[in-house]
Amino acid sequence: MRWPEVKEACPRGKPSVPFQRLTNAILKSGAQEHIAIVTYVNIKVKGVHVVYGLHKHLMLKDEYLDGPISEGMLLRLYLYEKRGGTARVVSVERADDLDIHNPETSSYIKELKGTVNRKTDASFAFINQGSISCYISPVLVEKYKLKNGSQAGFIAALVYNKKKDTWNWNAVAQLGTM
Repeated sequence: MRWPEVKEACPRGKPSVPFQRLTNAILKSGAQEHIAIVTYVNIKVKGVHVVYGLHKHLMLKDEYLDGPISEGMLLRLYLYEKRGGTARVVSVERADDLDIHNPETSSYIKELKGTVNRKTDASFAFINQGSISCYISPVLVEKYKLKNGSQAGFIAALVYNKKKDTWNWNAVAQLGTM
């Protein structure tokens, strides 16, 4: 590194061997692939909350994320699940090419359409489809100016409510806005 030739050397374009692709393939070897949906972007801690299976969730730090991430976005997670339910993330990729109607994800991601149920003084709302009742946060109610009786469609995810220790359906993005 001290030789002048090394200090003055300049790379010539892209390397002839795709090192990053090879390294990622080695790291992902033996890892389980999961389809995840972003349910919340936490700007304060620079991370996102994702649901990646029925009753499986975790928070990803932005070191795993490449580019802007928003609620309702689908990701491919490569991880090793440890005993006790914890998971070690190996790699994360955007999954823009995936369809939410995939039978593999239907137990924890759904497309819901229906009539908005909002009480006059409430900042939140619900949308019901069949036996599913989906919570719509005050942020989404305000953003899309939802009123009681209006028609709406959302991408919903089965998320964990820490305060109530239950899993519930939450709207994460309006259909057509992802």
